[in-house]
Amino acid sequence: MTRLILEEGGKRRAFKVGDGVITIGSGPNAALKLSSGGVAELHAELVIQGGVVTLKPKPGVLPPKLGPKALTGDTALAAGSVVTIGEAKLSIDPPEGGAAPAAAPAVTGGRAAPREKTVEKQEWQRSARELHSSKGIKPAHMLIILVPLGIVGFFVFKKMAEQDAPNAFLAQTQYFHAVEMLKSGLAEQAQADIEKIPADAPRTPELQAKIEQLKLEIAQARQGAELEKVNKSGTQFLDTQLKNFEAQRMQGKVQSPTVRVFLKRLAEFERRWPQHPELEWVQRQKQIYSKMVDLKAPPTYEDVAFEVETLTWANPRDYKQAFAILQRFLDSASADDRAKTAALIDKLTAARKEWYDDRTLQAQHEYKNNQVGKAVSWLLILATYSGDDEMEQTAAKRLLDFPRVDEHLRGYRDTRGDWWPAISANRTIAEWLKANPL
Repeated sequence: MTRLILEEGGKRRAFKVGDGVITIGSGPNAALKLSSGGVAELHAELVIQGGVVTLKPKPGVLPPKLGPKALTGDTALAAGSVVTIGEAKLSIDPPEGGAAPAAAPAVTGGRAAPREKTVEKQEWQRSARELHSSKGIKPAHMLIILVPLGIVGFFVFKKMAEQDAPNAFLAQTQYFHAVEMLKSGLAEQAQADIEKIPADAPRTPELQAKIEQLKLEIAQARQGAELEKVNKSGTQFLDTQLKNFEAQRMQGKVQSPTVRVFLKRLAEFERRWPQHPELEWVQRQKQIYSKMVDLKAPPTYEDVAFEVETLTWANPRDYKQAFAILQRFLDSASADDRAKTAALIDKLTAARKEWYDDRTLQAQHEYKNNQVGKAVSWLLILATYSGDDEMEQTAAKRLLDFPRVDEHLRGYRDTRGDWWPAISANRTIAEWLKANPL
């Protein structure tokens, strides 16, 4: 513990402080509040770490002084230092178990200047004069009165000096730090700061009310951040699957299969991102094109063939969904449509094998060239979009052989909430996650 002694207005206050940050100033937001003149609302910070004390003045304030030297930047304060802040003086005692270096007497004109009288001595003399002049008490009588009072005062002062400042300042310091973190957009760090406040740390009713209000603001900020993260993937879907499709395929006279695919994508967006800021654009498009096609009506072979094409014409190709659509249509198709659907399935199966082998080689190439992130991405695509169980489990096993694969999976879990359910549903990956929780 480091001991601080504050002198202002002829009075002294002493505190024991542990590691942490103490704000100093005259305003309500200062942990160590000063009433002296020349002190700004937030004048400086005192950072204590491992017994090392650093004073950090705030920009634009009257610089604190260490002796005659004005302190305009961060300054480490040695044990025994006395810093002047406005009209107040703050002394730094060494940590418990240490000793402050003896201060050399100031020299004036070749001889040692007389030591400055202590605050306690000044208060003693002033009190004696006031008692003598106002009450006419004799010095001997005054001693009889003041000696017991002095003894009592000594033990009271000692008790105050032994206060544990972390208990006195911790709640307020952590509160202000959490406020700054929240202002910087770091809601998770703000939450961590609030959670560091011990339940038994002293606080005023006003401070407790502020802490509770801050907790609500942090919760709202965290919810907002989570919604923003979810909507980010929605924006990607909107740009690539809807707006690009609308610009390239929905101009001029459009056919029923094209409209059907567009409406299905619009409905998927509504379901997955109901709080997206551009939901109104999606709903407007849906209103326009729903008059042309009824999604409740059974699809034709042309509808299904076009949708399968859109799912497999660019990477990542979604063969899983394409084969599922064909299989559902095959179950209720006419004889003529069944023959055409079976032929399309054969064609798609050959194309998938070629794509799978090519992307596997691509992942191997990326890995050998230290592009591990790209290799991971390709193997995850193969493990989730192939639509063939053997292919998907083989890709997953290759992925799980990568060193530090847990870091890659954790990254996809935290940043790709839209894709993670499909990733974690892969049987091989799911079994690995049970044995290796992220």
